[in-house]
Amino acid sequence: MQRAPDGRLVLAHPPARDSDLDLGTFLDAALNAGKGIKLDFKQPDIVAEALAEVARRAPAVPVLANADVLDGPGGYRSGFDATEFVLTVIEATPSAILSLGWETGWYDPTHGYTAAMAAEMLELVALAADAHVQFALRAAYVHASWDVVADLFDRAPTASALLWDTFGDPCDAALDDWLRATLPAHRTSFDLRFTAPRNG
Repeated sequence: MQRAPDGRLVLAHPPARDSDLDLGTFLDAALNAGKGIKLDFKQPDIVAEALAEVARRAPAVPVLANADVLDGPGGYRSGFDATEFVLTVIEATPSAILSLGWETGWYDPTHGYTAAMAAEMLELVALAADAHVQFALRAAYVHASWDVVADLFDRAPTASALLWDTFGDPCDAALDDWLRATLPAHRTSFDLRFTAPRNG
């Protein structure tokens, strides 16, 4: 989600800067369908405004608020203040799921999640207190960083994870199978391009 050139809050993913799906239309559709919503924030300055609109127009709709709030593999820098994002979401929508990730940029097989990155995430888990935290993990980095990711799961037993990928990431059934066999099924969801139905 970001602000379009004309000032509207729209559901658009960079590099796109505009969309015909604005936040109000999206909320109306969610209400009519009886569905929850995921708001994937790309700009920190719209978070409070967007969540206020959600609280006003659709206070009963379940919300998952996502942003890459921490610096990630390869030295990519997040544009968010992680503490401010967590506190803003909790204040505006106390029942929201906080889906917190790392800014990862272009995939590089020599990089991965580090213990320092996990420690920063655990500080946010503690800050969130009673809110549910979901780790937004780039699938391509999970295998290479498994010791760090496994420790993160152990240290935050109430948290869950969303595994995602994007264009340019290694995409194969072997990685998909490994992820599904290794991560705790009851705490993990998948948003992967290479996931395909399995026989049997």
